[in-house]
Amino acid sequence: MKKKLNEGFTLIELIVVMVLLGILAAVAVPRMTSSIRDAEEKSEMKFIADLKSALDLHASDHFIKNSVMDYPDDPFDALAQRPFHDDMTGEGWHYNGMSIVHVRNDGNYYEWDYNKGNPHNCDCGFDAAGHCIESGCYEITGPGLDGHSY
Repeated sequence: MKKKLNEGFTLIELIVVMVLLGILAAVAVPRMTSSIRDAEEKSEMKFIADLKSALDLHASDHFIKNSVMDYPDDPFDALAQRPFHDDMTGEGWHYNGMSIVHVRNDGNYYEWDYNKGNPHNCDCGFDAAGHCIESGCYEITGPGLDGHSY
C-alpha cells in the first residue's frame, strides 16, 4: 500500500505566518505614513521656495521697467503657470486673497500668509536717514518657515 503525503500547510504554520505579517504591517504602515508626510512637507517647502524666487524675479522685472520694486497682489501671478487646483475636491494650491493654501490628497490643508508691503505707505521700513524705503517688499509666513512647525 502506498502512503499518501499530506500536502499543504498546517494550521500552526498559517497562524505563524499571519502573526509575522501582522507584526510587519504594524511596523511598516506608520513608517510609510511618516515618509509620505515628510515628502509632502518637502514638496511644499520646495514650492514655497520656487514661489519666492518667482516673486523676486517679478519685482526685479518691475524695477527695471518702473524704477520701483513691486510685488503682485496675487503671488501666483508671478509664476509662469498657476499651480494645480481642483475646484471639485479643493485639492491643490490656491490663493484666497490673504493666504496661500495647499490642500493635500488626504484632505488636510496648510496655509502660508502672504503680505505684500506698499512702499508708498512705508510698509517696507525706513532707511538710515528715516525716509521710506522706496522698494516693495513681501513676507510669507507659515508652516516650515522661520521656525514655524507643521
